[in-house]
Amino acid sequence: MTHTPVSQSEPGAQQRTTLVTLERTEPYSTATVYSYRVRPTYDMTATKIRLSATIRDIACADYGVIECSVESRAYPRTSSVGVLSITSPPSKPVLVAPLDVLENREVTPAITCSTDDVGYPHWSLALKAVLPSAETPILIPTEKRRFSNGKRCSHGETLTLKGYLPVLAANGTILVCELLSPKPVDLNPYRIHLENPGQSDPVGSRSNSKPSEEPGDRDALTDEQLLMVIRDTICHNKGKKPSLIRHPYLCTRYIVCEEQIATIMACPPEQCFDPNSGNCGVEAVFLEPIHGTLGDGLAGLACSVIHVRDWTRMRIRRHSWGAFYDDVVEVNSEGQVTWHDDSLRKRALTDFRSSASPQLAELYVWIYELECGDEDSYKCEVDREEEESMTGGHLLKVYARASPPVLAVPTTAVEGQGREPVEIKCEATLGRPRGTLTLKRKLQREDEFRPVAFSLTTMQDVGACLIRQKSSFTIPKEEVFAHNSSQWVCEVRPSEGTLDYLSEAASSGHQELYIVPDDICIGQFQELLPHPVYGCKHFLHCGDAETSVRTCRPGTCFNAITHWCDIPAIGKPGQCEMTSGYLPHETACNKYINCAGGELTIERCPDGAVYASDGQCTTDIHEAFCSKQIYGARSRS
Repeated sequence: MTHTPVSQSEPGAQQRTTLVTLERTEPYSTATVYSYRVRPTYDMTATKIRLSATIRDIACADYGVIECSVESRAYPRTSSVGVLSITSPPSKPVLVAPLDVLENREVTPAITCSTDDVGYPHWSLALKAVLPSAETPILIPTEKRRFSNGKRCSHGETLTLKGYLPVLAANGTILVCELLSPKPVDLNPYRIHLENPGQSDPVGSRSNSKPSEEPGDRDALTDEQLLMVIRDTICHNKGKKPSLIRHPYLCTRYIVCEEQIATIMACPPEQCFDPNSGNCGVEAVFLEPIHGTLGDGLAGLACSVIHVRDWTRMRIRRHSWGAFYDDVVEVNSEGQVTWHDDSLRKRALTDFRSSASPQLAELYVWIYELECGDEDSYKCEVDREEEESMTGGHLLKVYARASPPVLAVPTTAVEGQGREPVEIKCEATLGRPRGTLTLKRKLQREDEFRPVAFSLTTMQDVGACLIRQKSSFTIPKEEVFAHNSSQWVCEVRPSEGTLDYLSEAASSGHQELYIVPDDICIGQFQELLPHPVYGCKHFLHCGDAETSVRTCRPGTCFNAITHWCDIPAIGKPGQCEMTSGYLPHETACNKYINCAGGELTIERCPDGAVYASDGQCTTDIHEAFCSKQIYGARSRS
């Protein structure tokens, strides 16, 4: 009978030691290093041998493999192996992390994952994250520190994540502090193999060794926490004086805005914050609008009731005229939702949630297909059993993203007298609120772009409460050549007060105005020449009277060898990077992309449904893909 200690760091590296040897003609003997600890006994008959060894003063180092072998002159050697288990259970891991953090602000104090006891054999401690758009956790790099816990076989460990700057895309991430059990011992390296290494064990040999198990088969102890990320611009446009606003996810917290800097504060236990009074724990009803953008993500209305125990009905109502409001949707205290606005019902989903501690009830209307007519005053009205109803109202604003401007710089301008003036055109849909269209120019020797005044402007109503501006700037014919190699750019600057993610200017990109010299055809033997700047579609025609710029027919490019438009143009059809599968639509919540054979098709969900995943639509806002991407769509608790 032999004993081989198992090292967790170097499996199979320890030496095998004989515990007990028993021969038919001699009394048993024990190994020297174990002689004072081993008490052997045996029972032998003509057909059976039973050998036992009792080991005293068991220590951590005794964790290992025991092998019992039998040798005989008449039969091959047989053996069996097993594990001498020395176990000490670990303590549950503890995750210390803030529930809510501000975007792009370092998390302090640092996030830690720790356990007072890793157990024996040692369990593995790890900090992981499950991102909102993924199902498989990823390992987070951390600093590890071990500390003594007064136990001979074990110790404590702490993992620290320092310098973490959260981004808004991490909102909804689940942090997991995991303690994973050790891998089962693979007994094969500890077995005494035959003299011929490639030969299999003889018939009759036995082993209770097991193959190594996958990590998913191992036990794990975990501590988890949802990470809520608040956008860093939440206090923008709040002024320099201190103001209190509602926390975007938790009713038990609020945010203090001072000089556009946000500080997260907490109400007393079991109390919700009222944004109207700025107090915690008071009876209140309020409506919170979640402003939206046409054709882009979610907009919504949130009717909230805090610390009102006897309410019977909650209603979201819309202003009709004068002091009158029409019902949009209502919910009773049992959670039954009833729609009154059929038009909005086809473009929205409802979500009702309530809790007794803290006392909170909320009715959400998530609008996934916003219309400009949805902009209006709404109010939340709550009926009570014996008292007057309570109300709170607000304006829902509808925004629209400006389209990228279309800049048209002429490509046919040629130097010479008698030429026509050159017209630079620029047009774009201006968004909502209406942005400002600007044309900028940089001449050849200038260092920066400067705005120029349009010569002509027209406005066109394109529907959906949007205006498209078409403008042009005319260069007089006597100044045309002075604008040779000038750079142009067209931009739409959003109006002040728009949503943060719409505040960047939309640009057309730079284009160059090139004036073809009137002597470019002198000395040329070809009638048709490639354009020196505008390749592919444009070429020069050298006529007897004048030089002109011409354009190839659609789908072709000019060939400088054959001097004809006979090269196929490379198009950019809508294609998917994947051969087959489904992708969420870039902006619309109720649409998705179907990729089949590399071709792209945009599909639309039925009325009253939004895209979830894998080509499936849903009526549950919690399963909607866009609810995980748009700020404000997370559940509040």
